[in-house]
Amino acid sequence: NFVHFSTMASASLSALEKVQQEKAKNDTALQELGKKIELIEARIKELQPLKKRTRAQEEELSDLRKDKSNLREKEKKLGNEGNTLTASIARLRELEVQQRAAAPPSLLPKDLIEAARTNFGTAISRGAKLDRLRSPKQQRDAMNSLGLAFPFVNRTTECCNMILALYNMDRHGGNGYEKVKRRIQVPYVTGMSGIGKSRFARECIQHLAQKAGKTLNEPPTSMRVAEHVAELVNATLKQPIPAQFVQDLTLASYRNANLRIDCSTGTFTSALFRFGLEYAICHALLIAWLQHELADSLSERNLKQFVDDNLRQTVYLKHVIEALIAQGSPVLLTNIDEAHHLSAENLGFVIKLFAQVLLDPLGVPVPATAPLPDEQVPGSEMPLQSVPHIRSLFTVTGVAPTVIRGGFVTSSIPGLRIVLPLLQHEHVVEILEGLLDVSYAAGVPAPLSYALFWVGGIPRLLENFLMGFKQPTLVALKYRLQSAPPTLLLKQLSELRKTISDQVTSENRGFVDKAMPALFALSLSSLSVGEETTLFTGADSTLLHAEVKGLCYLQPTPTSEVVVHLTPVLMRPPLEGPSKACIPPLDNPALWMTPTTNESLALNVIMQRVYAISMAGHKQARLSKLGIMAPVDHLVTLPTNFQVDSLTSRITKVNFVKVCKGLKPDDPIFYLSAKGAPFADAMILFPECCVLIQEKQLTRIRQYRMQERRTQMASYAEVEAEYSKVALDNIDRATVFVFVTDQDRPAGTLPAHLSQVAWVCDHAQHAVLLGPTIAVLRAFAWAEDPVRLPSEVQKVLCNLLMSRSKPWERAIAAPSSTRAAAAPLSSRVAAAPQSPRAAAVRSSPRSRTPRTLSSAEAAAAPVMTSRKRAPNVPSPHAKRARR
Repeated sequence: NFVHFSTMASASLSALEKVQQEKAKNDTALQELGKKIELIEARIKELQPLKKRTRAQEEELSDLRKDKSNLREKEKKLGNEGNTLTASIARLRELEVQQRAAAPPSLLPKDLIEAARTNFGTAISRGAKLDRLRSPKQQRDAMNSLGLAFPFVNRTTECCNMILALYNMDRHGGNGYEKVKRRIQVPYVTGMSGIGKSRFARECIQHLAQKAGKTLNEPPTSMRVAEHVAELVNATLKQPIPAQFVQDLTLASYRNANLRIDCSTGTFTSALFRFGLEYAICHALLIAWLQHELADSLSERNLKQFVDDNLRQTVYLKHVIEALIAQGSPVLLTNIDEAHHLSAENLGFVIKLFAQVLLDPLGVPVPATAPLPDEQVPGSEMPLQSVPHIRSLFTVTGVAPTVIRGGFVTSSIPGLRIVLPLLQHEHVVEILEGLLDVSYAAGVPAPLSYALFWVGGIPRLLENFLMGFKQPTLVALKYRLQSAPPTLLLKQLSELRKTISDQVTSENRGFVDKAMPALFALSLSSLSVGEETTLFTGADSTLLHAEVKGLCYLQPTPTSEVVVHLTPVLMRPPLEGPSKACIPPLDNPALWMTPTTNESLALNVIMQRVYAISMAGHKQARLSKLGIMAPVDHLVTLPTNFQVDSLTSRITKVNFVKVCKGLKPDDPIFYLSAKGAPFADAMILFPECCVLIQEKQLTRIRQYRMQERRTQMASYAEVEAEYSKVALDNIDRATVFVFVTDQDRPAGTLPAHLSQVAWVCDHAQHAVLLGPTIAVLRAFAWAEDPVRLPSEVQKVLCNLLMSRSKPWERAIAAPSSTRAAAAPLSSRVAAAPQSPRAAAVRSSPRSRTPRTLSSAEAAAAPVMTSRKRAPNVPSPHAKRARR
């Protein structure tokens, strides 16, 4: 029994252990389930707000669906109303046609001209513009439209190209449209707004004739003048043209046969909408001719009403041109201006109309307005014959080259593009001399030269700058410019920048904000790119759109590419975005730049060039393309991060190697050292090489340049000392050391250990590193505001600035009065009291040998030092101090 009970007890114990184990497992499972339940409850609490949001979104979705259905119903209603309005417009057109048909018989073009003369007086031809604006009324009228009074300069080659293209059109006249339509080239002018396209198309022939007439002392319409112009065209383009053709063009300009059709006016648009494109062209031609012929005897509104009431609806361009030529001109010149306001199809139709009138012989019926075939007709290379024809020549001008090219493609007639160049300083001076009747033979006043440097070579910007003085006549403007202090010119420049910026930004705010960083980088890099280069992501974002909006000037290159130009008054560094830069000389026309900002100048300019080359689609570039003329022209990989990073910790040789090794592909490569770091001022860490830039801004050297004294480095010892701070042996890439100085390069060559790694960028090479504009502004920037400097210092500063600039260096010479003022300035500086430290520096053995005074300075200095004043007369310096 004991054995039996013991066996049963052991079995019970084992069963109990199993139960206890199962209980422990169940307890663990219960604990896990409890935790899961707690998590689920927490998740439910979190999902409750989402459930509420989902319900709200469902309600909003239902509301949107209701709104969508309501909008569809409104759209149907608007569609019905639109159909009703379309039917009403069609009915109104029918009524207008019926009314015109029921009106008295309309006149042909020639009868309309005679009726205008009979009703509004005899013809009073305005003729060409006067060479000089003498009377007060003429001067007041010129101030209202100052740009039209500018002398015509820097357009000789383009004028010759225009005359040659017109001659080739005229000699093909009468040989048949289908035979010779591909053998002519219609001249067209495109470019930035304000460059002078419209005026060039109308006054290019008159300009050459007037210029030759002054040279020969002959009337502009004489045969001698025509022969002289023909010889000029032959000498310029190596293409002979007959003098009789030149005389015919000149007579057309002086006999009111050089007309302009403005396709952007409401009158043209109204005529186009009412009766079609050919009627609108004829309507505009007659109004343009009558406005000049009848002078001021009839207002434009009454003249438009007269033409609307009397011109027949079915009118042909051929009849209008015949009537205008019959008024006494051998040829009719027509400029189709603002052509970009037409579509490519409409512009092509207009070009066909004018070409048919010119190329078809006399006696041919009026051509139909149906589209003509575009294929080339066999036998078009037949020799030309002298066939009587209507001598109607035409040109096209507009801002958007894409639309104008599309018009020529639609018309199947080739076009000859003429690009007007920017004005240089000598051309701006010539404009001022002719406009104000002054002579700058001794040199332009230095402050005015500096202001013209900022305005640049756009005629409209020059017009806005002069109009900003708000003078009633040209005589008043002349004396205002001659007596304007530098502070007034700087104020006028600032106002001009603000006005242009507000005008451009208000019209194209979104475009300017997106496109200006790329335009600024391309203008600093002088990189040749395609016209269709995209400036940012989006529609209508190419360089051509930027030129149409008046933001830049595109200069064509022989490789069918363009170079972007921004005048200084339009240059604004981007303050935000991936390529933001700090370029102080462009922030303020007053040439105010501190030494701290000077150290980052070259780094920011190089970064902009890298950004421009990357934007053009290049992955690699040579250092010379970036403006770094290193002994070894390394091929470097361009980064994807264009940020300039200012370091807070000081860089040394040791941690610089660690920085180079720890760089990642997306990290910045442009670094500006902390203030007082014993290393280079700026660093560019390309994967192939590192560029170390050391800036030496010497205010003392710039003061010497103000006194027309040039300084030269004694030796390359300073370069060696600076290079020893950055020389690295254990770096994994090549090293290029750039030493930027305001002094001139010393005689001799670099030492052997520097000749393969160092580039000394002296004062003469700043334009290579920084570009001409930035180099000029940096070279003479002061650490204090120049507006507060004495006027004599400002004059010398601006004069030397302009004498070193490009492309201004050929034309600007220092006036004798300004040069004479340098001697008293230097004598006063020498006689001024000095601090003990400055006296010790000047008296030390290492100080530079004093400069020998010139004869003018020697004669002026004793006068300054020996002159005495009356005891009770205060000096002007004391007056200035009290003020």
